Amino acid sequence: SVVFSIAFHSLDQLLNDAATWHNFVAGISTDILAALAGVAVTYAATAGITALTGTAMLAIGPMIIVVAAGTITALALFRLFNQWELAKRVAALLKQAEVRFNERQSEFKSQTRRLLNYAEEDPRGFMARLFGLPYIKLDL
Repeated sequence: SVVFSIAFHSLDQLLNDAATWHNFVAGISTDILAALAGVAVTYAATAGITALTGTAMLAIGPMIIVVAAGTITALALFRLFNQWELAKRVAALLKQAEVRFNERQSEFKSQTRRLLNYAEEDPRGFMARLFGLPYIKLDL
């Protein structure tokens, strides 16, 4: 699933001029979410039926359950994700986060400069503060 998702979204990125990295990351992350949900449902279905029967099934039983549960889960999630437009919403959230980051970039730069200056002035104090350790500065 992950390999095909990455290949599909990479091809979509190449062919679609309007697609950005936000769409790429959102598409892959929703596909991975669907794959993990499918694994969880399939495992639960197999474990539940095995527990109900009390014994291990024949070799074909678990394979049928895995295929059926995986197919049903994949179809349900596909419909649900398309109905909710989950990938588009995640891409929009990523775009908003990028805009907010770019707006605050000068603030981040000034805080980084201040932090690096503090690290140069008092390296021990910086490390103590970084790791949350008590530090008493003694000027002798």
